[in-house]
Amino acid sequence: MTQLRAGYYVFLGACCYGNLSTITKLGFAQGYSPADLLSSSTLLGCLLLWLYTLPKIQKIKVIPARTIVFLIIVGSIWGLTDIFYSITIKNLPASLAVILLFQFTWISQIVYMIQKRTWLTIYQWIALASVLFGTFLAADYHTNQLAYINWLGFAFGVCSAISYTASIFISDTVGLKIHSSIRSTLIVTGQLMLIWIIFPPTFLFTSAFANGLWIWAGLLGLVGIFVTTITYTKGIPHIGTSLAGILGSIELPMVLLLASWILHEQVGISQWVGVFFILVGIYISSRSSY
Repeated sequence: MTQLRAGYYVFLGACCYGNLSTITKLGFAQGYSPADLLSSSTLLGCLLLWLYTLPKIQKIKVIPARTIVFLIIVGSIWGLTDIFYSITIKNLPASLAVILLFQFTWISQIVYMIQKRTWLTIYQWIALASVLFGTFLAADYHTNQLAYINWLGFAFGVCSAISYTASIFISDTVGLKIHSSIRSTLIVTGQLMLIWIIFPPTFLFTSAFANGLWIWAGLLGLVGIFVTTITYTKGIPHIGTSLAGILGSIELPMVLLLASWILHEQVGISQWVGVFFILVGIYISSRSSY
């Protein structure tokens, strides 16, 4: 696969991720809860991935049981991120929720500094400052508006960024020699298990799924789990994590565009300027070598 084609795959995956906040918000508007949407969509996405992985199922037999367990644990951390982010979207505008999630960009640099017991380079400090300044602008909340923020949603947004950071660091250490599609399927299986523990699949015992939940579960499962997983596993190995990080950041402006056009959220100039600084920070961070 050429780098150009691989880049398109990653770009497509990031655009799909950018649709999730809007689809989730629309699902909430229909009366469904985070539990309804997450427990059902993750099941459908997981089933689609297992069907996709079926031709390679024999390779699972040679994977050590310990590695499979670790990948499922990694998936459970990703599931925790999904839960935190879904609750954030429920309680905050989608345009603010994604800004909070993207705080993983600077949190991951701090974690890296502690993990490696080394100081950040000047470029990494510039990237961190750019992200924080962009966040200040993009949040678009002045001091006299703080009283109106849903602090529960804000807290879960911060938790989603921390959990996302943990997911990235742990994912980079487990099962790296396993075929990418099998590895991704096992991780999503872990996601499903954790989500079902916290949000039991009550939709299986009610008429909610047949009465319309299947539409939102299908969209989230197909676009948010299956398509994104396949495109990322196909593209990232051919372009590397650095370029993938840059292309993947398209998710941020995509969320703001859809929040403005479809959800009719107010997205002002300061928010777009803030997003620009965040993207600059991501670019600098991705291009600087650790």
